[in-house]
Amino acid sequence: MPIRGNAITAVYQLREQATDAPINQTDGTHQLAWHKADGSRMTTPPFTPSPIDPNVMPGLYAFQLSATDADTDYGKLTGISSAANSVIEPVELSFDYLPAVPNGSLGGLPIAIDAAGGVLVSNLGDDSLRKDSIVDFALSKIKFNPDALIYPLWSGQVTNISAGGITASLDQQASDEDGSYVGHMIRDLDSVGDSKQERIIVAYDSGSKQVTVDRAWFESTAFGSAIVYGQEVSGIRSNVSANIMAINNSAQAAINLALATGLIFAGQVVDNAGSSQVSVTTDLTETNNNQYNGTTMVWQSGPLVGQRAVVQAYDGTTKVITFEVVNIPPAVGDAFIIV
Repeated sequence: MPIRGNAITAVYQLREQATDAPINQTDGTHQLAWHKADGSRMTTPPFTPSPIDPNVMPGLYAFQLSATDADTDYGKLTGISSAANSVIEPVELSFDYLPAVPNGSLGGLPIAIDAAGGVLVSNLGDDSLRKDSIVDFALSKIKFNPDALIYPLWSGQVTNISAGGITASLDQQASDEDGSYVGHMIRDLDSVGDSKQERIIVAYDSGSKQVTVDRAWFESTAFGSAIVYGQEVSGIRSNVSANIMAINNSAQAAINLALATGLIFAGQVVDNAGSSQVSVTTDLTETNNNQYNGTTMVWQSGPLVGQRAVVQAYDGTTKVITFEVVNIPPAVGDAFIIV
């Protein structure tokens, strides 16, 4: 992981929009923007791109971040290319801290293991962590048991889990209320190894004690143990009948489910008068100015489909949204989502 405040060289990829094939571009221009967690942004002038190694690493290009650019917990690189039908894949980076004090000092990195097996975090007296309070260093590995931290809504015997199926039968101790487990998680505790089967419950019939899950089981269990637990997944109850049966075969159904959670906003261009490569008039209903600043527009239709641009401004009265420059101006009817 890169260290906060230290200059680094990172890479980004240019790919063909329709096929995802990498593009080695040696003429034209690229223009990049680096967005920091505090909302500030650094934009490069247009420059002639040069692939790192067109044969071994096609479509990859280097970019430099100064110590000032890297002085952030998190950053995101976006950009545009003059190449037709191309997209620069956004790059997200997280930065870690190094202690600002010498190793072995209070707050610094450990420097030794003491005679009692503890990790010395300071050389100031007996300030150490003993092994009996942390871990036995003789262990070959440490295994964490997540089941010990789960408080189940139901636990008991489960039957009739079939590989490729989407139902399971709970024992008679399960709830007598239809739909009571919808949106919660069911975990089959008798799956092989540590990869226990876990699914979201999308329907529950109290008469038959049968649950329906969001996707097919990968392993059959004729008779075993299971638990139902967790907070309800937002939007499941109100949208399951409209969307869940189509999710496996319909991308639009998955989008509808995401929209129901309120995390994604959909819109389209309604007026191309004055539209440009950096702004359009939309059918968004939001009335607050700059409500979407810092989010990302992803075009869903039209010649820009698949391209992304960071939102820079929004007028809640005119519904004009301003974003990072794209290859061509959007047209009336072009759809987008904001994430």
